[in-house]
Amino acid sequence: MSESLRRESMWRADATRRVEKKRISYTVSNLLGSHEFIDGNAEAYTLGFTSYITAVVGTVSAHKGVVGVVVGDHVHASFNAVRWCASHVKSSVEAALELRD
Repeated sequence: MSESLRRESMWRADATRRVEKKRISYTVSNLLGSHEFIDGNAEAYTLGFTSYITAVVGTVSAHKGVVGVVVGDHVHASFNAVRWCASHVKSSVEAALELRD
């Protein structure tokens, strides 16, 4: 086996040992009505959107979650994936309910 293949095999073995299987919870938040809001004043939209993202990140963090992806007005958050959270199901639901209001 060549040296480069041997290194690649060792790297794959090391990566496989680091893979961890665990249960997580995932919450997605969507800003309803944002498309209509975009048609208005861009400056007001930017200010409103910034406030929305700040509130979502704060709520998710307060419930021991981590915001991983923001796509448009959708915010994806995980619980017990990056940051340990023993009660991740409860935390995810509580964050979602708080974001709903």
